[in-house]
Amino acid sequence: MHDSLRFSGLMFIMTMAMVVAYTPVFTQDNAYTREDIKHFSVGVSAGQLTDNSWIGLEVTLPVMHHRVGVRITSSVHWLEAYKVQFDRWGVFSMLSSSVVVYSHINERSRLYIDLGPVLIIPQSGVSEKKVITGVNALVGIEVFLLQTGNTNLCYNFGIGINYADAYADKLENSPRYSNGFVFSNGIRFYF
Repeated sequence: MHDSLRFSGLMFIMTMAMVVAYTPVFTQDNAYTREDIKHFSVGVSAGQLTDNSWIGLEVTLPVMHHRVGVRITSSVHWLEAYKVQFDRWGVFSMLSSSVVVYSHINERSRLYIDLGPVLIIPQSGVSEKKVITGVNALVGIEVFLLQTGNTNLCYNFGIGINYADAYADKLENSPRYSNGFVFSNGIRFYF
């Protein structure tokens, strides 16, 4: 558990350092407008899902310009309970598609709510099941850091919950995983 907390803490510190470094670059003159953020985005994120660290890639497609989008996310999670029992990491993957609703806070940031189904694909050493379904919900903030041409760079962070009936049935006591609180942070490029 301590390794995964250190990993998430390190990712948080790195992204916050990037936010501080780029903050002066984003001024009133080059601030984004709602019309600027109507194209697709690509992002990289990392975080914690209960005791498990993860890293993921995402693509967001606009549905209603700057108000609603559809996000596809793929992530790899390192199962802490597996490491405790076997002294090596067990992994599981998650695929999700979600609806994202945005609300502008000010000229540099906006709130988002991300809600949708997830598919969990456990490693063969973790569970007998091939695919497990669930749902996740996340509330977050995007802080726009830099605009160059048609590209906007933003830092995002959020907290939420993931629910899935996932048990590591090949491990002692069949611990539940992929169920609980989620912390996420990363960067997105809007094109």
